[in-house]
Amino acid sequence: MTAAALAEFALADSMTGAADRAESHRQEAAALVDSLSDEELAGHIEAAAWLAGVELYLDRYVEGEAHANRALAVARATGQGDLLLLLTATLGGLLRQRGKLPEAAELLDGGIEAARLLGNTHALVWNLLSRSACALRSGDVELALATAQESVALSRHAASSFHSAEAAADLAAALLETGQPERAVELLLESAGGDELELIAGSPRARYLEVLARSWLGLGRHAEAKRAAAAARAWAAAVALPMALAWADRATAAVELETGDPAAAAATALASAAAADKAGAPVEAALSRTLAGLALARAGERERAAAELQRSARDFETCGALRYRDQAERELRKLGIRIHRRTRRGTDDSSGLESLTERELQLARLVADRKTNPEIAAELFLSQKTVESHLRNIFHKLGVASRVEVARAVERGEHTGSAAGH
Repeated sequence: MTAAALAEFALADSMTGAADRAESHRQEAAALVDSLSDEELAGHIEAAAWLAGVELYLDRYVEGEAHANRALAVARATGQGDLLLLLTATLGGLLRQRGKLPEAAELLDGGIEAARLLGNTHALVWNLLSRSACALRSGDVELALATAQESVALSRHAASSFHSAEAAADLAAALLETGQPERAVELLLESAGGDELELIAGSPRARYLEVLARSWLGLGRHAEAKRAAAAARAWAAAVALPMALAWADRATAAVELETGDPAAAAATALASAAAADKAGAPVEAALSRTLAGLALARAGERERAAAELQRSARDFETCGALRYRDQAERELRKLGIRIHRRTRRGTDDSSGLESLTERELQLARLVADRKTNPEIAAELFLSQKTVESHLRNIFHKLGVASRVEVARAVERGEHTGSAAGH
């Protein structure tokens, strides 16, 4: 119980910028949780659940993943379903930050389905908003928008403004990616605590301030964008967290590039990438390197630009962030760099099936068997909404627009596998 209270203190500290105290409380909570046997932890599993959640907000992704996985195992063994669903949302966020996007997506899809079946709105909100953030980084903007919109709709009736602020911020990020910066600004200012987004805790506040800065840039409002970037940097200085600094620097670099200082933008974006590397967040580091590449190209430093863009494209591909990989490769082509993408040994790149998760491949095969959505839902014990979500992912990953094309990809892939076996 002391560990749970310390973890909650650490979260409160992170919202008020008391960085040293937040880390001190986190370390003390972690020492207590780590000293417990699984049997002891089962009696107060909320201690590990709170701790893992706080570690997500304090950029302690490796420790958070370990605590979340342990708590999940104990929750499953002892039948503590409600906490299991909240842990799923937390672990999904930790996996996303560590660049394990397919693993995070599959975990969160399961969490969303379970929360729906159990009627647990609180857990559904958290799993949906975590899924939205994961989908955005994976490049599935349509899914990011849909899950964030549902999360916002559900959180409107929640007692906690913390829920609604996070949901609105994720929706704003998705809206920006779909070319709706004005609506993104409105949501952030109305639902996340004003110009400084005071309702967002920990390093993520800087992330959403970066979204706010880029939204203002999209509207041509440079003065407001500069203020949002300055707020992000002030928050990063207060919380002293590497990802807060990474997001703040990326916001500043975007402003510098847009206002005509590509050399400064490149240096700031590379500093952002270094901070994200320190936090162990490869997708975030690659996003900053892409921005650095754009700035270097604009500054006339073609070779350095190409090096940063090539590295970011490789890292995006490794993590499954294929939309961002494609963006980096488009910039490379503008520089006259030819793209040579390797396929994995023992696989054929013609079908794209290797990019699917185990559950997505299962659905794709049922589509190839001419099963309807209701039939697939019944066979796999899923809701039709979850089936539709999986199908959106499958269409996106395979680059197709119809069920017929999915069936052809499955048949082509299985034919190739059969031929390889002979």
